Amino acid sequence: MPEMPAPSTRLMAIPAALVPRIVLPRLELLAEARTRGAECVWGGERLTGETAIDLGKHTDDGFNWFPRACRRCTKRS
Repeated sequence: MPEMPAPSTRLMAIPAALVPRIVLPRLELLAEARTRGAECVWGGERLTGETAIDLGKHTDDGFNWFPRACRRCTKRS
């Protein structure tokens, strides 16, 4: 029987050209875990490198934040 490939641990990323078109929640309404990408920016689910989709670096009023999302919420946005 052939060996199964190891699961990917690579973070999924949105193409840079699409990032500006994604409507994110307002920064001031988000918990710290959502602004640093530990939780889905929309649904609040805990994320890992295997489950997260990187939504790119964002800067609001001089604050850099790094939203990520789960696949389910990304499909809906």
